[in-house]
Amino acid sequence: MNPFLHLLKACGAQPPVGTWLSSADAHHADALAAAGFDWVLVDLLHEPHVAPALLARTLAATRLVPLVRVAAQDPSAIASALDAGLRTLLLAGVDSPAAARDAVAATRYPPEGRRPVVSQGRATRHGTAPEALLQAARETGVVLQLQSPEALAQLEAIAAVDGVDALFVDPGELAALAGHLGRPAHPSVVAQLSQLTQRARAAGIPIGACGATPEQAASQRAAGCCFVAVSSDLGLMMRGATEVLHALRGGARPQQVHLLEQGTQTAA
Repeated sequence: MNPFLHLLKACGAQPPVGTWLSSADAHHADALAAAGFDWVLVDLLHEPHVAPALLARTLAATRLVPLVRVAAQDPSAIASALDAGLRTLLLAGVDSPAAARDAVAATRYPPEGRRPVVSQGRATRHGTAPEALLQAARETGVVLQLQSPEALAQLEAIAAVDGVDALFVDPGELAALAGHLGRPAHPSVVAQLSQLTQRARAAGIPIGACGATPEQAASQRAAGCCFVAVSSDLGLMMRGATEVLHALRGGARPQQVHLLEQGTQTAA
């Protein structure tokens, strides 16, 4: 079974908690696993790029279940991630059932789809386990990110496309679409997310979301999301760093500079 979908089933009433792995760094991944996160989302669209094979090896050394975001309109990126042994993709930019069918086809071997057959990749243990081709095909997971008004309006039709396993929404994007840029906790955004989760539940498909803070993630979980991501490795580091400096400086947060001759000073 696909590892991410198995995680959703295994957690039952407790939605698995993940975070963004902005750095794709092995040490960060290991630390996040030790902290207790269930899964990580690696963004190959906007974050620093890393070779999918290296990413797969990095995450294989941890217990984290990876969800890897690529553009739905980029078949080569989809094939590259799957050939590297990554099992679950978050495909962004799907606006219609037709686009969803096209995206799923890029993840499937012929005759069901149009994914190139590569027998020497990491997914087949570099050609030593050809039977892994069939296993990889069976275990491929597709999560679609709904990002536009057209996609949100057609949630049920997109969810009904064969091969779509789950949906994902970003409340930050919902806020921007509603005219509340930078305010994902706005009451109208929270209400819309609740409506989307109810529609997804009625359609029989899991839906997840992400939040910048634990409070936002808890709200999304309460709204009915089946999996949630909170912050990122960089965001968690910055939050911890600013809290430490805030405590040490008595609440003041001046910009600090350090000069060898004069010691640490407040910047002008």
